[in-house]
Amino acid sequence: MAAAAKAAAKTDFHVGSGTPVPYDRRLKTSIATIDVITGPRALAVGPARLNVIIMEIDHDAEEPLYLQLAAILRAQISSGELAVGRAIPSEVTLMQRYEVSRGTAARAVKILRDEGLVRHRHGRGTYVIRKPD
Repeated sequence: MAAAAKAAAKTDFHVGSGTPVPYDRRLKTSIATIDVITGPRALAVGPARLNVIIMEIDHDAEEPLYLQLAAILRAQISSGELAVGRAIPSEVTLMQRYEVSRGTAARAVKILRDEGLVRHRHGRGTYVIRKPD
């Protein structure tokens, strides 16, 4: 049992196939189902299942990068990947993850703020306040 508890102490991600999301010509999208196993209790209860939308920005597309990034974040909010009441990734994280400039990341977040989906808290971050209609 001790060996099983040690093995479960690590977080294991098992990626399986998921149902594809509707194809968006502007974005390369796919969905992965991830089984997350954490802690000794997970051995008895079983893994949690999490659907994650994986999207990439097309740097060669005609559509501006900030609109593509705003669409990605909007889809993540809509799917629940970015939950209401939780912070969205910081500008620095968005810059690194999607290979965009700080201005592009800031402009994408401003679009979501103007749509009333997120709210910025000075010194704390930007938080999801509602899902898109």
